[in-house]
Amino acid sequence: MVHVEAAAVGDDACSVFVAPGDTVEVAPVEVKGEKDAALRIGPGLTVIPETQLRAAGVLDGDASSSGNTAMLQVVVPGDLRRKGNMVWVDGVHKRALPAEGDYVIGIITGTPGENYNVDIGGSCNATLHNLAFEGATKRNRPRLKVGDLVYARVQLMHKYMEPELTCVHASGKAQGMGLLEGGFLFEISLGLSRTLLSRGCAVLHALGAELPFEITIGRNGRVWAKAARACETMLVVNAIRASERLSAKHTRELVKEMARKIRS
Repeated sequence: MVHVEAAAVGDDACSVFVAPGDTVEVAPVEVKGEKDAALRIGPGLTVIPETQLRAAGVLDGDASSSGNTAMLQVVVPGDLRRKGNMVWVDGVHKRALPAEGDYVIGIITGTPGENYNVDIGGSCNATLHNLAFEGATKRNRPRLKVGDLVYARVQLMHKYMEPELTCVHASGKAQGMGLLEGGFLFEISLGLSRTLLSRGCAVLHALGAELPFEITIGRNGRVWAKAARACETMLVVNAIRASERLSAKHTRELVKEMARKIRS
């Protein structure tokens, strides 16, 4: 059984590798700015029913698990993480499970009618209307080709329909979305993509201190990178891939060593 201690609250210190079937015991804590101390269970975990706990002898007949402590079961392998009262598992799988509001990188696979078919790494293609771009009109709209890369937001998700994408923010501006030109596209695990999107990401800070580059990160496990030279672009790619299982200190040391080699 894995115990998630309250000492890890407020940062990402809680990081333990777990496997399907593991039991996790976690208690809510009071967090500044939150009205209640209710637990929020993220992906990779499920609540164990009280009847199952009683049958296993974990609870007696009059006890209840709905009080201070929750008993959860792991359903996917990965790193168990906790931030505040949010508990989840960073899975090591690569199959994207897009949700509404997610920013993703897609590959144009077809141009039927007024829509583009876009591969976003899920179980089916998404659709992107050719007017779903900033300033697009019927006379003035982007002409995308098969193989082009786009950075877009998932606007609509329905289990009986293909996901619908847009390259326009609610404000009507693109805000960085749209066609990605040049650069290099590569895939990483979904857990690493969430790490890259978090504040204080060690590998991105280390790379930014060594060289200028552009990067676009999708929550579907795809990353687009572009630097002045091909060797610098590949430095960014290799450093990000290597950082997944390295500490922040070792990541910074690795980036400095890689940057030194391409300058010599």
